Amino acid sequence: MEPIEWVALLAKRIGYKRLIRWGTMGATAFLLVLLLGVPLILGGVASIGGNEKKKDECPTDTSESAKNAAAGPARTISLKDPETKRNVVIITARAIRAGLGKKGAIVAVATSGVETGGRIHSLDYGDRDSQGLFQQRPSVGWGSVAQIRNPVTSADAFFGVAKHTKNRGLKDIKGWEKMRVTDAAQAVQASATPFAYQEWASTAEKAVNDVWNEANSDPLSKKDSNSDSSSSSSTSGEANAQTVANDCLPGGDVKISGSMKQLLKSWAHPDYKYGRLEQTRGYAAMIAQAKKEGSYTGSPNRVPLGDDCGVFVTHLVVRSGWDKNFNSGGKPTNGAGGTWVIRPWMEKHWQKLPPAKTLKLSDMRPGDVGIMQGHVWIYVGPVDGMKGVWAEASERGSHGPGFAPMFNNSKRILYSDNPTTVYYRKK
Repeated sequence: MEPIEWVALLAKRIGYKRLIRWGTMGATAFLLVLLLGVPLILGGVASIGGNEKKKDECPTDTSESAKNAAAGPARTISLKDPETKRNVVIITARAIRAGLGKKGAIVAVATSGVETGGRIHSLDYGDRDSQGLFQQRPSVGWGSVAQIRNPVTSADAFFGVAKHTKNRGLKDIKGWEKMRVTDAAQAVQASATPFAYQEWASTAEKAVNDVWNEANSDPLSKKDSNSDSSSSSSTSGEANAQTVANDCLPGGDVKISGSMKQLLKSWAHPDYKYGRLEQTRGYAAMIAQAKKEGSYTGSPNRVPLGDDCGVFVTHLVVRSGWDKNFNSGGKPTNGAGGTWVIRPWMEKHWQKLPPAKTLKLSDMRPGDVGIMQGHVWIYVGPVDGMKGVWAEASERGSHGPGFAPMFNNSKRILYSDNPTTVYYRKK
């Protein structure tokens, strides 16, 4: 049936007048909906928007802390790691010296957090030739490898106050003080991940606040402290010979070979001190002898005088007779090298121990060697007059006599929190 027929039939049933009245009432209701309903709906939406606006108009915390706390996923910088804490102190002290204050330190620490995965260690590796606390590159003018690996000079370069680079630093960025941490950091770093730095802003601020008093009293924060110390370092063999001849160097009897404990008493400082550079007479004499013999003394391109953590462990193991073949006998002509060579050598010739996180101190035996990305050390057990059961060469040091062996009195498995740490034992 057609619609018009339905209308006619309905009109017959109820009458034309009633049909017209119903139609008028329906049309009126429809018009009321159009006239009143739409404004009511729009008014409701406007009301919701208005409430949000009022919320925005409420007083808010616009402090640096509030901005940093709202940055996104929280990251972690642990000051329980001695190297991490010392580098945060150095960065903060250099920010103070440069006149960039707490905000400058926060920007720098957040940047280093991103670039080192929260370790705040001066890494000897990275993308292409990137290295150090800020993953600066020698190939793009940030300085020599030694200057980039040095926490003091690399921080100065980041802040734009170093003498060894003309690259733009934080101090050269107009209005950086009012920028978000991530924007200020990105203006220096030109990173492929420009927003990552903000995720570290909150934890960087906490770290800087925690070390602020210590950094303020640190000599590195003073105006008369050397801002480009690595530029004047000597790398000559003659300088090392002078070091050996210096009777003021610490240490007892000079020993080039002997038992492991005898060598340690001659070569190592009895206690741990971060970034220690001054070698004992015994160790300096051994290094001089090793150079004459053509034995492994590290890469002069990495450390001015070559000797580093790998050199210390290699010569201790070889010269004590514990394993005369360790690291190819310490002979570069046979393939001796740094940690990148020592690890595969031990993987092939020694026994790999269970994961470091599962080990206990009671599981260790004298002569066990630990290694992680860029660092190697040895468990030696108790030694008379020494404070600790671990021996390692200072992880940091880019000028002066070179890296200095010392004891570490850690009561737990050393560097077990580093995912790259592995322990090996002589078979």
